Amino acid sequence: GREAGSDPALGRVGRLRRRLCTARGEAFGRRRGGAVARAGRVSKRRGEADRLGQAQRRMGRVARGRLRAATGQCSAEVGAASSVSVRHFEAPSATLGGDVTACAGQPAEIGVRVSGGQWPYSVVLLLNGKPYRREPLLVTRPDGELTVAVTEQGRYTLQGVKDARRCSGKTSGHAEARQYARARAGFAQSSHTMCAGSSVDVAVSVVSDGSPAPWQVTVLRDEHFYTATAVANNTETGGSFRFTTRQPGLYKLSQEGLVDARGCSGAV
Repeated sequence: GREAGSDPALGRVGRLRRRLCTARGEAFGRRRGGAVARAGRVSKRRGEADRLGQAQRRMGRVARGRLRAATGQCSAEVGAASSVSVRHFEAPSATLGGDVTACAGQPAEIGVRVSGGQWPYSVVLLLNGKPYRREPLLVTRPDGELTVAVTEQGRYTLQGVKDARRCSGKTSGHAEARQYARARAGFAQSSHTMCAGSSVDVAVSVVSDGSPAPWQVTVLRDEHFYTATAVANNTETGGSFRFTTRQPGLYKLSQEGLVDARGCSGAV
């Protein structure tokens, strides 16, 4: 007999078996490779999902932290204090008082006194109901006192007062500013003539107009001092005196040299 390896039928069977095994192996390999690929894709998707979840969780933690911070800030800004104190600043007050009288042509001084509030202050001064100056008066002394020199007669009042905080206050008082009466003086005659070597008497009269005597009168000759005398109230309207001169020239009464008992200058 022939050997089994030389049988053609057996050879075909072996080849068929080998093909079948090869096909099965290739199919298994393909199935296994597909499963591995699918597992890889699933794993990749799971990884992405895990990373997305982690990112979302981190964002949630940050958002919750910011919310807590904002909530805490709002709590600190709104409603942190359990009570609040409200108080008023002390309001200033200004007083104008004391009637004043000054010599004619001289300023009179009126006093303003401000208290309370916060210095410096500003006050509005009125004369007969109208602003005496365009700008308010400034009171810069810590004691709140101000002396105002006024040159016009009338009734002075205060319209308003404000302190450094711009708080307004009340005003009170008034001051009447007046001028003393002013004496007038002049020569009884405007010219005199005399012979050489003789003398002439020159008369001077003073009209009081309510100013007090005695009046000091100064006479100038050619713009230089000549004589001065005190004139008593010896007439119904004032007083008079005479001086004798032998010197020709131009005699005048000094404007500054006519002074009444108060020290006020008169008019010549």
